[in-house]
Amino acid sequence: MRANVVGVTLLAALVVGCGETPEGTSDGGGVSRDGGPPVSTDTGPIPGEPDAGRVDGGEQPLPDAGEPPSSDGGEPLPDAAEPPPSDAVHFNLVIRQTEQACSGCGIWFDPQGDPTQRPRLVVRYRDGGEERTLEWQRGLERPLYAYYISNEGTSRAEREDTLLMKRSPQRTGLLFADLSPIPAGAEILEARLHAHIHTHEGLANSDRSSVLTVYEGTREWDFATVDWNHYAAGARWTTPGGDGGGVVREIHAGRDMQDRGFSKASPNAHFDFTAHVTALQAAR
Repeated sequence: MRANVVGVTLLAALVVGCGETPEGTSDGGGVSRDGGPPVSTDTGPIPGEPDAGRVDGGEQPLPDAGEPPSSDGGEPLPDAAEPPPSDAVHFNLVIRQTEQACSGCGIWFDPQGDPTQRPRLVVRYRDGGEERTLEWQRGLERPLYAYYISNEGTSRAEREDTLLMKRSPQRTGLLFADLSPIPAGAEILEARLHAHIHTHEGLANSDRSSVLTVYEGTREWDFATVDWNHYAAGARWTTPGGDGGGVVREIHAGRDMQDRGFSKASPNAHFDFTAHVTALQAAR
């Protein structure tokens, strides 16, 4: 009889172990065996197995909710740093004829085969109590790029180092130089643009009414690929013929050229850009 009782007891234990969980026992979900407080069944990580509370089985805990993740599981990434300010100072001009004396009359600056007569920018400045002078001209250490664009086809060689401005048919002059070699704290004393008037067609002898309007360029154009529709290869002007911003100054055929003795017979002209270069320097 005792043996039978032991056998029945063992059989009941096997049934309980393989069947449904009896009421009042833990099912692994934290339910108390006797209806009391929940009982944890977590005994910690199994040796040699990854810990569910780790990112990769190592020693690094998961970040708290809301903490920004890092790129490599380490400290949160810092805020993106602001890019350093640029020290570039660009003498970038778009020149258009806004008043035309006669049909087809334009103003044309051209070196006529002499590299020394290419457009040239000369800047005098004071830095540390000393006066210095720098020059920009294509072919020198510091280039000044000059080019004219039109909606009619001519060779690129005919346009290099040349400024031809006409309201009709349309011709636009472009100038560009990097003035960064001027020290940031320097005081600008004078900035003067020198240009050679074409001795045959540069300025009509009777022209006193043509006006060139000089605008600040808004695109850094490429000397090798610029044209009427593009400021660089594959990059289009917003407005065909060049994108100009604010007005820098005007050049009048009468008061700024003829009255100062600049003509086809006396072609070495120069124009003041001190105020503009001073403003560029102050904006650095």
